[in-house]
This record gives sequence, C-alpha cells and structure tokens, in this order.
Amino acid sequence: MPRKKQTKENSKSNSTEEILVPAKAKKLKDYEHTKPTQLTLFEMLLPNEREFSNTVELYDFIPKYHWGKVQRINDKFLNSLEREFECRGVKYKVKIRPASVEDREGIERYYYPSKREELVEDALRKFVAEGQGVFLDEQAGVTFSLYQLQEELKRNGHSYSKDQIKDALLICARTNMTVTSENGTSVLVSNLFETLGLQTRDDWKDQNNKSRAFVRFNSLVTKSITSRTFRQLNYEKVEL
Repeated sequence: MPRKKQTKENSKSNSTEEILVPAKAKKLKDYEHTKPTQLTLFEMLLPNEREFSNTVELYDFIPKYHWGKVQRINDKFLNSLEREFECRGVKYKVKIRPASVEDREGIERYYYPSKREELVEDALRKFVAEGQGVFLDEQAGVTFSLYQLQEELKRNGHSYSKDQIKDALLICARTNMTVTSENGTSVLVSNLFETLGLQTRDDWKDQNNKSRAFVRFNSLVTKSITSRTFRQLNYEKVEL
C-alpha cells in the first residue's frame, strides 16, 4: 500500500490540514446533522443484537471489490473492471474505475477496492447499526476516529495501521462505479463513498483519539435506509 518517505512524514506530522473528498466538500461542522426515523430503525442497539449489522439492497449486490493480485500498466495504471450481476431478477452491468492515490514518495498509482476496503466499509456500517450514524445534508453517514476504526477491525482479527486504514478510506472515496440496467439505462454514477473528511495529522493519539473523521455513504445506501429496503446480516460470522 502507498507510503511516503519518513522525512516527508515527519515534516507533516503537526499539520492541521484536512483531506476532503471530493476536494471541495464541506467540513463536518458545515453539514446539517439530522437523525430521521428510518435511520433509527436501521440501528440495532439491544445487547443480544450487537453481533448483527445491516445490509442494503442493490448496493450490496454490486460486485465492487477485487480479490487477488493485480498487474499494473507501467507499475501505475489499472484498467476499469466490467462485471455483470443480478438483483431481484433484474440484470445489471457495473464498470468500476480504480482509485488514484499518491504514495508517500509522491508517485500516483491506481488501486481497485479489495478485501481491506470491504472490511473497512463493513466496520463503518456496523457503527451506524450501533447508533453512531447521522444524516449529513440528508445523506446517510457516520462519524468516527481512526483509532476506533482500527480497534473495531482488530477486534475481528484484522490488524491494519492507521496509514493503511487512511489508504482504504481514500480508495473507497475515489473509486467510481457506473451501474447500468440490462437495457443500457444508467442507474448510478457515483463513488463508493459520497464524501470523506479526514485529517492528515499522523499521530491521532496526541489528540486523545478524539479527532473525528466522517464518511457519507453511497447514495444507494441512503436510498435503502430511507425506503427501509434493508435486512440484518450476521457481522461476526460473515465469510470475508
């Protein structure tokens, strides 16, 4: 995964700059925060339900993630992935354009969303199911800290550094997909995450693990929550 040289990392360790994807996205405090009834219904707060998460309809049928090795063109570029899938008897096609991420040496490379990105997104959705979700300008989202996300992944047997988690979040925010129905009608053109807000300072522990990041999920997730077309998923026992 992409990393910068130690000298560059140290030179930015005290920066208060924020990464906002898309680049002109608002900061967290600038969004309207609401918690509609549908989001409350999406949550499952009873202790005996904590091993469950929620899965949304069309979005989760899309084969978004790439498993296995990749071969980059000139060690940088990746072609788009084109896949077919079916949801409730309707056939669709999806074109996945890989994310562009600059590594710690300033070299731009392209990445498909992979197992790591799927695990990160599942953990964030679990936070929503446990009551941490919020609508930001009427779009389903979640606020969290990198430390909290790291601990949740670790609790389920997946140890990633904060830098690796940042990379995964950026890849989700920059991976674009176009979904079309069988007759060629465009259903969706969107990134996996609608918006990502992430501080760039490296040592979040100096902030007592309270520095907040936020994600606004794909619009299909919002649509599924507002229309209540979601179902329970056993988070602990899912094969990943």
